[in-house]
Amino acid sequence: MLLPLLSYAESSLRIVTDRNKVEIGKSINISILAKNISNNLSSIDISSLKNDFGIEVVESANKLDGKNSIQELKLNLYPRQTGLLTIPELNFGEYKTLPTKLIVNKAIALQFEASYDTDTAWQRQQIILNTTVITPSKFARLELDDFSQTGVEAYKLKSNQIKLPGGRFKLSASWKLFPLLSGQQSFYAPSVNYRLSGKIQRRFYPPVKTLVIKTLPSYIPPLMPVGNLKVSSHVSSNNIWTLSFSGSDISPSSLSSLSVPTGKITDIKFGDITTSRELYKGISHNIPLLFNESQITEIPSLVFRSFDPATGKIVTQQTEKQTIVFISTWLKIMLLLSATLILYKLISVALIYVRKIISRKQKERTIINSILKAKSPQELHLILNKYAAIKNWGSNLSLSQWSEIWSRHQNKSSEKLINELSLACYAKKNSSASQTILNRKVYNLICS
Repeated sequence: MLLPLLSYAESSLRIVTDRNKVEIGKSINISILAKNISNNLSSIDISSLKNDFGIEVVESANKLDGKNSIQELKLNLYPRQTGLLTIPELNFGEYKTLPTKLIVNKAIALQFEASYDTDTAWQRQQIILNTTVITPSKFARLELDDFSQTGVEAYKLKSNQIKLPGGRFKLSASWKLFPLLSGQQSFYAPSVNYRLSGKIQRRFYPPVKTLVIKTLPSYIPPLMPVGNLKVSSHVSSNNIWTLSFSGSDISPSSLSSLSVPTGKITDIKFGDITTSRELYKGISHNIPLLFNESQITEIPSLVFRSFDPATGKIVTQQTEKQTIVFISTWLKIMLLLSATLILYKLISVALIYVRKIISRKQKERTIINSILKAKSPQELHLILNKYAAIKNWGSNLSLSQWSEIWSRHQNKSSEKLINELSLACYAKKNSSASQTILNRKVYNLICS
């Protein structure tokens, strides 16, 4: 009777694995078995596994095996690196498991890499964790699980694909990490999921990385941005003041903490502020400016500070002073009416001037055409005087005076023709044929 009683009372804790060899990105299925242990197995500390493995809890169950009570906790373990790994002993009260050796091989046809862009950083300074997978499949892509770790602010960057020589493709995905605590800090990255044909084919877990996080100087305020802060300020034509903060290496929460210093501007009233945020790009505040009457005012130069991790010093950003001219509606209407009236007068004057020019050109053309109809040299002389009058050369000019003025204005000599006309004026009689020829010569001179 004693032996069965001892068998029933025997307690143990052990690990059972489905295999001892696996490729990186694939899982090892393990079962933690607690036999005849009264404590709840779900409370067992498995944190020592996360140094070498990504952990996925599958299920826990209780069952009876004859007179023995068996608790089972099923886990999927994803190796963080290749080579010889050990599932360490797990302690559960007075019981513990035995270490288990595993061999982790490289992935066939796939190449996974993960790297941090620095080994040391300031608190709240950006750290980039880059991950890549080289694959022969054009249709594969990477998906990142959420990076959830106490003391770390994390954001996912958009994944991308690059075609490589030889028909292979490089898939990339990254996290932005902002450590909030100082000292040596280990980063336990979650899964990088390799998806193909609509399914996750592999889960790659980056190796654990321990970084030295430097403490910010005591004079740095808790909400001061750490990184390259950029500030822009401008006022639109409809009196909307836009104040924007950006910085690709600054955490979105730090940018959100920057407020609009409306309290420093006392001579302007502000409407309700609307804020727009774009992850990784920045934050913009749109502030309506309210005016009751026409006035000239200004938004003063504003100062914002950030901590530059490269130099370890505070950097000051200062916006430019902006002058604002506000014109009330009634004054705009008055100015518009005044401008319309001035424009009307200018157009009226211009039309009168144009009409005068057109009228003068018409008269000039009529005079020129009448040259061909002149019946005598004396009439031709009279027509030339009319032409001189409309050109503002003078009136009652002698033929020699007309010739002199013509030559001065046209840079052409008319002396020979005018002498011919002068002789014709003193001739006793001119035939109609000679008069026609003379008319044509004078007409050609004027039109040349």
